[in-house]
Parts: sequence; structure tokens; C-alpha cells
Amino acid sequence: MQRILIPVDFSTSSRAAIDYALEIYSPDKYTYVLLHAFGSSRTNEFLISIDDIIESDIEKKLELERDHIIRVSGDDQIKVELKWEKCEIIEAIERLIEHIPIKLVVIGSENGISWSGDSNLNNVKTMNFVKEISLPLLIVPVNGRLRNPKDVLFATRLNGIKDQEDVAPLIDLVRNCLSRLDIINVGTDKQEGHEINKKLERTVDGFFENLPIEMHALESREVFKSIVEFTEEHHSDLVCILYRKHNLLERVLRESVSEQIMADLRWPLLTLKHQE
Repeated sequence: MQRILIPVDFSTSSRAAIDYALEIYSPDKYTYVLLHAFGSSRTNEFLISIDDIIESDIEKKLELERDHIIRVSGDDQIKVELKWEKCEIIEAIERLIEHIPIKLVVIGSENGISWSGDSNLNNVKTMNFVKEISLPLLIVPVNGRLRNPKDVLFATRLNGIKDQEDVAPLIDLVRNCLSRLDIINVGTDKQEGHEINKKLERTVDGFFENLPIEMHALESREVFKSIVEFTEEHHSDLVCILYRKHNLLERVLRESVSEQIMADLRWPLLTLKHQE
């Protein structure tokens, strides 16, 4: 069984991530891994560690989240693994994926924040997860348009994809939800975009074999605006992008489309990693 990792801080955003994951990923095919991270707490006067008390409380809270998953799924045989680490959440994720194969990380997001830290840990921005975590992420906005994704938008030129494995999370999602997939590339020359699409059709057919696909070339200098307009016009339920780290010059010259989307997250967002 493939594993899906959901960082849990017991907030409305992590609960939204759990509920959305349950809607998309069938419990008979996936194992859910719930992960919490916490800081170390010690009393300076007596030097007595209260970590055991904290861990016991965390375990009880994670068990409640597991009970919620069983109740929502209606399956008391669903596989849920409970994990916790005494460190920052991103470090906890990195430690976990070194020892356990994880297919996808699902995180909630509210006002650009995906981790509401306790007194020992700072809040973590959604963009930090995208930048630091090497795995694909599915980001679920608490106040976004959350429904079973029947229309999925993939905004890319595909030039950061080396093989089918790079887009496997997108393929799995589209197949799980019986979705239709729109692939768009946005450029300053629409005719050039059509030519790019023609060259990529064979590659796309190889990547997304037997999936309902439609390709689009859009002419615009405002990529983010074009993506938003397309999702509204075509009633897209989920957006997928290839995230690429920019060097310093690129960051100075232009604002990252990924960061623009993160700042105004209106739909669930699947981020894949650009392969250099």
C-alpha cells in the first residue's frame, strides 16, 4: 500500500487536509500517516522533563484524529499510522521520509500558514513546505473551493518533466477521481504556444495514456492572471503546477507564479517538483 503523509497540528487546516485526502484517496489503496511535531519542554527549577506528559497528550489527540478518519470513511479496517517527533515540523517530515516510503504529503493552508506552532515552534508558511519538502504536496485551502476534482488544470510547459514518474501523483489523482485534465501553457506568443503543444502531444500521450486530456495555449504576459481566469471559465476544481526553485536573479526580475498562487490560494493545489 502507498502511504500518504498528513502533518497534523490539530487545527482546522490539518482537519481540512485529512477530509480532502479521504475524498480523493481510497482507504483500500492507501495508508494514512498522521505526523505531529513538538518542542522539548523542561522545567528549569527542577530539571524534570515533561516530554512524557506531552507525548501522552499528543498520542491521545492523534488517536482522536484516527477515530475521525474511521468515522468519515466508514471503514474500521482503514490503515492509519500515528507518528510524532520532537523537532520542527519540516525536519520531522524529512526524518520520516528517510525511513518510510511516502507517495505524497497533504497539508492544509489558512491565510498562507500550514502549521500553527505551539509555544515552542513558530508558525510555518505554506510556501516553506513547498520549498523545503522534496516530495509532491497537495495543499488544501481551508476557505477554498473544496469538492471532488472532476476538472483538473495542469499549468506547465512540461519542460521540467523527465519521465512519467515525475507526474505520477497527478496521474493517480486524475484516475482516482475520474477527472478531466486540461493542460495549459501560457506565453507571450500564442502561435508559438500552439507549436509547443504540437511537439509535446506525443510526450503527453505517453505520460497520460488513456486519460481525457485537452491542451491549451494562452497568450499573455501575466501568467498568474491567465491561470485564474482559466480556472474560473472552465470551473476547474484543482490546479497542478511544477514548482521550480528560482535563482537570485530570477527572484529579483520577476515574481514567482508559484508564490502568487500561494498568496491567493482559491483551490486545492498539487505541486510537483521541476527536474533540472
